[in-house]
Amino acid sequence: MEPSKLALKDYLVQWLEIKMKRIEKNIYVSYSSNMPHHVITNIGMIALQKLNVMHIQE
Repeated sequence: MEPSKLALKDYLVQWLEIKMKRIEKNIYVSYSSNMPHHVITNIGMIALQKLNVMHIQE
C-alpha cells in the first residue's frame, strides 16, 4: 500500500511490531492493549497524509 494511503491503524501495527524488539515486555503489553481502545477506535481509519493535530487532540 502506498504510504500516502496508509491508515493510522495499519501504520501503528507495523510500528508496534518494530518497537516490540526494543522495549520491555510490560511496555509492549500496555501499548498493545491501550492502542486499540484509545487510538485505533477513534482515529485509526484516517490516512496518515490526512491526519492532523486536531484529530489527535480530540
